[in-house]
Amino acid sequence: MKKSILVALAVVGAVSAHAENTYPYNFSVRVGVVFPIESSYSNISDSFAGVGLEYAFEKSFVAGGESYLSLDYQGKDFGRSNGTVMPLCLNQKWYMGTQEYGTRTYYFVGVGAAFVDYNGTEAAVAARLGVGKEFNQNFFGEVTLMLADKASNIQPNSVSAYVGWRF
Repeated sequence: MKKSILVALAVVGAVSAHAENTYPYNFSVRVGVVFPIESSYSNISDSFAGVGLEYAFEKSFVAGGESYLSLDYQGKDFGRSNGTVMPLCLNQKWYMGTQEYGTRTYYFVGVGAAFVDYNGTEAAVAARLGVGKEFNQNFFGEVTLMLADKASNIQPNSVSAYVGWRF
């Protein structure tokens, strides 16, 4: 538990350290469906609702891409907390090819913490990776693989499909 909290604090610290040189220029919201790939997670439900919020930075932390912070909610319903997973990750996105803005394909990776609530709340180290496609300047779709350490007696590894809107 202490290790997971330290990882979450490190992510927040990394974002805070760049706060004076960056400002938000891009917010995105995503909705979709989450499919567990571990039996301890799929025993709760075969699928979960997924909602995500992204905060992109003007300056990338890694050359040639786009850095952003993501916070997701994965759960059976929004009224109950038992069985929910909330990953908070610092991500890096790279665009493939030389396509125009609004038609690009991209891939991304991220690391952070997953806050798991199932008979108590615990945090675990989490990583995410995936691919996405812009359908126009605002509308996009993504497929994401999330891997996390075991927390609250479940391992919340999952595959997700999202559609999103960029502001």
